[in-house]
Amino acid sequence: MTKQIFVFLLLCIMTAPLWSQSGITKPKPNLETMTVEQQFDYLINDSERFKEFQMVNRRSLRKIKGYVMDSLKNVRVELKNTQDLVATQKKEIEDLKTELGNTNDNLTKVNDEKNSISIFGQNISKGAYNGIMWSIIGGLLAFLLLYIFRFNRSHGIIKKTQETLDRTRNDFEGFRERMLKKEQELARKLQDELNKNAAS
Repeated sequence: MTKQIFVFLLLCIMTAPLWSQSGITKPKPNLETMTVEQQFDYLINDSERFKEFQMVNRRSLRKIKGYVMDSLKNVRVELKNTQDLVATQKKEIEDLKTELGNTNDNLTKVNDEKNSISIFGQNISKGAYNGIMWSIIGGLLAFLLLYIFRFNRSHGIIKKTQETLDRTRNDFEGFRERMLKKEQELARKLQDELNKNAAS
């Protein structure tokens, strides 16, 4: 019996607001256009109170649950899309880092090749190459100067030798002429003596 009274009182309390409004009903707001927070506020304000309990309209609760689930589904889809986008961008960043590293390596290689010269398959820096070339040029120039010096000295010696030879030849020619004159004089003297002996 008390159970029936309790149910009756509960129904009276639940329908009391309807009696107090004298048949005037407020237009229900469109839940679809509300935010989730506004939907929960509406559900709390629209529900009946019994002591510290709230009695919620089950139809409204199901609607709001559906909206919340749709919102969560959309959030999950957006989160998944965002995660996919982040993963794609992360992969692109890694690819760009790898490409940048390869570009830097190629740039370093090109700079090394630009600043060096290949000789017999070995890359030598331009500074070392210039040093080697100037050393070779300096060595050849020193060799040329030495050759010119020795040539001039040899030429001087040859010239002196030629002069000495010419003097010796002139002296010999003079000596030969003197000897020839002496020989002719001796031959005349001998002939004169022979002539004298034949006459006596």
